[in-house]
Amino acid sequence: MSIKVCLIFVGLFFSTLAFAGSGKAISPHWSGDDSTTSPTYIFISNITDKNVNVSVTFYGDDGTVIPVTTYTNFINGNTQLAPRATGRVKISPPVRTNGYAVIEWENEASDDNIVALVAHGYRVMVNSTYRRADITIPVNNGMPF
Repeated sequence: MSIKVCLIFVGLFFSTLAFAGSGKAISPHWSGDDSTTSPTYIFISNITDKNVNVSVTFYGDDGTVIPVTTYTNFINGNTQLAPRATGRVKISPPVRTNGYAVIEWENEASDDNIVALVAHGYRVMVNSTYRRADITIPVNNGMPF
């Protein structure tokens, strides 16, 4: 019986290690189109002292994946944020649409960060009379994830 208990303990211990050093948060809303006067961004800041692997997936209102148009200040083929750096992703869907975005991160190798990012969505809207409205949506209530 003691071998069985030991195996259960080891299994539980290693299964919890698999979840350490990564995280995910959802930007609950974005709205965008291919307009150059009304861009849509998600700003993401790495709050650690090490590189962090980051991916952002935008989903349209019908569930389709909307590709990122531009990555700014990302490194290693737009897959990582440097320590203490802020990057942004921009989308310009071909037609006006809405949706949500999923931001995921993972430590490199044996890094042990519990949280690594803070983020917010940002939209500039300019209407036909050229009135500007800036809209910001905090991700995870502005708390690190």
